[in-house]
Amino acid sequence: MGPPINIDELLGNLPGMAYRCLNKPRWPLVFASDGVTQLTGYTPRELVQGGPIEYGDLIHPDDRQRVWDSVQAAIDENRPFRLEYRLLTKDGNTKWVLERGRAFPTGARGQESIEGFITEVTAIKQREEELAEANKAMQSRVRELKALNELFQQHLEERFTLIQTYQETLTTVHEMVERGSTLEQKLRKLPLPDLDNPVPELEG
Repeated sequence: MGPPINIDELLGNLPGMAYRCLNKPRWPLVFASDGVTQLTGYTPRELVQGGPIEYGDLIHPDDRQRVWDSVQAAIDENRPFRLEYRLLTKDGNTKWVLERGRAFPTGARGQESIEGFITEVTAIKQREEELAEANKAMQSRVRELKALNELFQQHLEERFTLIQTYQETLTTVHEMVERGSTLEQKLRKLPLPDLDNPVPELEG
């Protein structure tokens, strides 16, 4: 058999923090792995219950209610939860994190113990935002090209109508010329009056 598994060392090698906390709005930590320092800038001692700051204080103010509501809904439905939210670090930066966890009843509601794992996903969120912006720009370009194509089609239709009108006009003029030529030819075939020998007057 191999050497015994060192849980602390195993958790320390994971890219994030394993935790256990109480189901209270500020999410007081009962346990946090060493990965919490790289993630938040705080040591486990600073964040574990009884320290100067609670983990819930690090959640971005705009995300706190959503995080609370989502976890409570998961508890009500007796299922795991998966959340993405912003975290405020000790040095003043903002990170996006992904949290997966589950509540384990230990008594009355509000006394649940929640266990899970939190890891940073800032790079992924930035990439998603870049792709969203690129898609937005592409959609805008598609709309511009569509409008340009409609304008081009309208121009072609106008040109086609103009050419068609011009051709119809030429045909009409040609027909008029043909009719005029035929009339002239018929007039030439008629006998002309003899001006040297006028028609004699009739005697009464």
